[in-house]
Amino acid sequence: MDQGVLEELKAYIVSFDRPGYGESDPDPNRTPKSLAFDVEEFAELGPKFYVIGYSMGGQAVWGLLKYIPLTGATLMTPVINCWWSGFPYKLLKIAYSKKPWQDQWTVGVAHYLPWLTYWWMTQK
Repeated sequence: MDQGVLEELKAYIVSFDRPGYGESDPDPNRTPKSLAFDVEEFAELGPKFYVIGYSMGGQAVWGLLKYIPLTGATLMTPVINCWWSGFPYKLLKIAYSKKPWQDQWTVGVAHYLPWLTYWWMTQK
């Protein structure tokens, strides 16, 4: 985005790495609530606070929506836990049915056989 547009809108783009990724230190005690309160500190940048969750960041956005006041939220190509009890069932059914069968199969394997997923992902 053009820096002039950001200055005109008085907007900031702030990004961070999830714990244990990129430049961020691992935090085994991290919870969706603690992450939300960490992100809430960014809200001090201005009166309106929007978030965008990309891929696995979608999980963080769900926590933010639950624990802190936001002006808006967007999920871009979110990875979702199809077995999360807080996810609206109707919405899940619609989203899951639109996935290609290969993705439905992969999500099922990851859920029911996590050891196989781990083994596959750690192969050289």
